[in-house]
Amino acid sequence: MKGENKMSYLNTPNLFLKGKKYKFAYREVGEKKGIPLVLLTHLSATLDNWDPLLIDTLAKSRWIIAFDNVGVGLTEGKVPKTIEEMANDALEFILSLNVQQVDLLGLSMGGMIAQELVLKNPSLVRRLIL
Repeated sequence: MKGENKMSYLNTPNLFLKGKKYKFAYREVGEKKGIPLVLLTHLSATLDNWDPLLIDTLAKSRWIIAFDNVGVGLTEGKVPKTIEEMANDALEFILSLNVQQVDLLGLSMGGMIAQELVLKNPSLVRRLIL
């Protein structure tokens, strides 16, 4: 509605989280309750490559967390050369959130990262969406 000051993925501020090795850039939308849905994106994508309409729709009923992979966008480091290394970095980010479990949504290369992450730490992931 006109004049409504609605929080959207587009105007959600970037946050930063220090992991063991890297400082990650991320955004959170939706009510911070329950199990978060962590988004893993495609090759060389940043936080701004997600479709805000999709994220806002998901955030109506979910806690959504999107982040920049290591060496991409505003996250520190050098881009890893393998999916396994990217999964290690994503795991570092998720563990730094101090949550017990997550659901993962992996898009394109993010789907490969998500599958590798599940192999590394299956108890962390409740649901996997590829």
